[in-house]
Amino acid sequence: MSTLNMVKFYGYITATFVGVALFVGLIVYTQCGGLPTTKETLGVNSPSYGSETQAAMDVINGYVGCEFLVWGDTVTVKEDDGVVCDRDDVLDRPEDDWDHAGTAYSCGSGKYEVIVSKPGNTNTTAHIIAHELGHILDLKHNTIGIMGKAPDPNGPNKRLRLRDADVDKLRARFCK
Repeated sequence: MSTLNMVKFYGYITATFVGVALFVGLIVYTQCGGLPTTKETLGVNSPSYGSETQAAMDVINGYVGCEFLVWGDTVTVKEDDGVVCDRDDVLDRPEDDWDHAGTAYSCGSGKYEVIVSKPGNTNTTAHIIAHELGHILDLKHNTIGIMGKAPDPNGPNKRLRLRDADVDKLRARFCK
């Protein structure tokens, strides 16, 4: 595949993420008479995966119905460089034995890091980030949706969605 075709492909994938988030937001807007306002936000930044992080935030915000995931400094999303929370002794593991695509860490003082260990294409990496943000938001694993265990956003189990119970939980916490 040529470089131009790869750029087009990843552009279409990213546009799909944003389109889904906008569509869900439009549904909430029309059904509820307007978008809820935000009562609390969670700031996210990513020196390594900006567009994938934005896509993950858009999907979660779209389902929840208010823009509570915003750019900020509470959560850092980064590639796996062997350092977590500014400490290089946390990831004491043989690299070949690690099978997680991503992991969320609490750094203390209300700060978190999401480490992306096995990025894939734009969709897969955005799903990994959304999944790990879900852990930070206190969502639990389930068999479908973003909190499903396999990072396959295009799979048959509708991986790019939040369960209704998770939406309700996040809406109660973050939206007015």
